[in-house]
Amino acid sequence: MIAARQPVTRPEIESFRDAPLPQKTLATLQEGGLIRPIGRKPVPGQPQLWVTTERLLAMYGVRSLAAPGSTA
Repeated sequence: MIAARQPVTRPEIESFRDAPLPQKTLATLQEGGLIRPIGRKPVPGQPQLWVTTERLLAMYGVRSLAAPGSTA
């Protein structure tokens, strides 16, 4: 979910999943070097923004997050 919609906040992930996301899950992904924080979203509460790392992309054999045929 993070890779598909990044940068993304924990509340946004919970909304997409329609289920709570334990803080431990984000901590485990971060400790494993699979996601990283890139700042805070400028909204009330300023939730942390998360993105995937090159390590996650390599682990799953993803070359790019750009959609096929995209010029991005």
